[in-house]
Amino acid sequence: LMTALWPDSKPTPSTFNSTVSRARGCLGKDSNGNSYLPSSQDGSAYRVLPSVGTDAERFEKLTTKASTASTPIAIELLTKALQLVRGLPFLDSDGCFGWAHTEGFVSDLMATIADAAHQLATLSLENEDPAKARWAAKQGLLACPGFEVLYRDQMLAFDQEGNTAGIDAV
Repeated sequence: LMTALWPDSKPTPSTFNSTVSRARGCLGKDSNGNSYLPSSQDGSAYRVLPSVGTDAERFEKLTTKASTASTPIAIELLTKALQLVRGLPFLDSDGCFGWAHTEGFVSDLMATIADAAHQLATLSLENEDPAKARWAAKQGLLACPGFEVLYRDQMLAFDQEGNTAGIDAV
């Protein structure tokens, strides 16, 4: 934990302890009152509770389930997955996740989001739901603004609605 938070220097014990305490308070407690970041025992590594997860992990589970589900269930699962998208992956991380870019997590996640958005847009168009298709494309573009297929999905949705002005706007 110390190396991750202070890669270039070692903090004072006071600074380290107050930072960990602040993080513990920010993460909160589970329904049983257990801190999501328990105290380190006997100098062992800090670990969050197994119940702690990430939006990326949730997204991947939903899209994996969707890949083998019937169309109505796939649409529901992909919608839930895309509701997790708020923008570019790790955008609001204050530069603390340089490793996510270096290790390829950001680009992999962007591609996964774009693919899921395209899949939902396609399923929605097949089910004559152009509004859902446009929403899916917009959600995908939040995370992957250069993914051309999603612009085409938007145009196909506007076309299905007979909205030529919408096509022109895209």
